[in-house]
Amino acid sequence: MLLGGCLALGLTGCAELAYYRQSALGQMDIVSRRQAIDDLLADDSRNTELRARLTRVGEIRGFARRVLALPAAGSFTYYADLGRDYALMALYAAPEFSVELKTWCYPVAGCVAYRGYFDRAMLAREAGRLRAAGYDVFVAPVPAYSTLGWFDDPLLNTVIDWPDAQLAGLIFHELAHARVYVPGDTAFNESFATAVEQAGVELWLAHRGDDAGLAVYRRARQRQAGLAQLAQRSRARLQRLYASDLPPAAMRAAKRRILEDSRHALQALWGGQRVPETDRQALTNNAGLGSLAVYHGYVEAFRAMLERLHGDWPAFYAQAERIGALAAPERLLALDPGAAARLE
Repeated sequence: MLLGGCLALGLTGCAELAYYRQSALGQMDIVSRRQAIDDLLADDSRNTELRARLTRVGEIRGFARRVLALPAAGSFTYYADLGRDYALMALYAAPEFSVELKTWCYPVAGCVAYRGYFDRAMLAREAGRLRAAGYDVFVAPVPAYSTLGWFDDPLLNTVIDWPDAQLAGLIFHELAHARVYVPGDTAFNESFATAVEQAGVELWLAHRGDDAGLAVYRRARQRQAGLAQLAQRSRARLQRLYASDLPPAAMRAAKRRILEDSRHALQALWGGQRVPETDRQALTNNAGLGSLAVYHGYVEAFRAMLERLHGDWPAFYAQAERIGALAAPERLLALDPGAAARLE
């Protein structure tokens, strides 16, 4: 996840000033709460469990730098306790009869398919405005994000207690954003970072000889892949529906049936276990389905690319950069050759 526009205060018009102000203030609040991890580790009065988790963060950063060739630099050398269980909230929106997400454009990040809010009241107002304008809206908590190297991003209390594999994945994902980033292509950026995250965690667990942890992680990834495939099928059904000549009332009824089918399929995916609330909410409208597509649309393509390069991470990043430099239609075809027919 990226913080769109946090650095753009003063670079855009007055209409966006309030949004950029809350973004800048939110980022500055995080910066003000940072404490150097080395100092915390050297302080014997600190909570021993926290120090143990921070030690693990250092190990993960080292692996990211040495093995995954990620630009660890100063990222995650600080810790910040925000006093809440999320970093910010992400807003996604899509028209009532479209699977395409609304985008917001920023001077640094380009156009992205979500908007981050620290200010919950401002988020509620914008979500209400979009709903009144006929948009589907989806809001999700964001545990951490990348500033693309503009700041030394700290590790946050929002993720410090995550299981080791999940914590490593978060660190690999955010560092990947600082390694390869294409302004204006959210699906490319998030799919790339998710692919680095997944392959990196598998390699990290294997290097540690944690066969049991690797098996657990792969089962979780299979469920995640199942969710992504379910969202893709649902979006394809909705896209065909929206291209039809049905009147609005009939289209709304058909949309409800498709989304209800999706939620039943999600429950089946989880068997008798409780479905995570964020996953369930993501299958309630176009915006939620779009949020899943953003993070998983090209993951398999990137994973296949890494496999073809025999796990050569620098070569993988170079190839991703070459594809990222292509014009959008060519970039899409490079990642998804089957998209040719859909572009006609």
